[in-house]
Amino acid sequence: MTPETKIRCQCGHRVTVREVLQAGLHLNGQGTPYVYVRFRCARCKRVGQRLVHRASWDHDVLEPIGAPLSAADRERFERLGPISPEELLDFHEAVERL
Repeated sequence: MTPETKIRCQCGHRVTVREVLQAGLHLNGQGTPYVYVRFRCARCKRVGQRLVHRASWDHDVLEPIGAPLSAADRERFERLGPISPEELLDFHEAVERL
């Protein structure tokens, strides 16, 4: 069996960890271990399930795909620090003015 690179719904949507309802180990009749993943698709709202061979399972297949940050961007975000309540209020007022 080829390694799983992603889990997709029947509609083609890529399933992420936020859509997983249940995941666990499943043994078939021959004792071959599989990972059972049950999910509800965020796009079509269908409930689906997949069995992935344990040897090819990687939990990262459920993580959302995002563009990696460059070192300069990461440093800039770290310097900004957490959002303060005052900044949140300023943003709220700016949105109300729109």
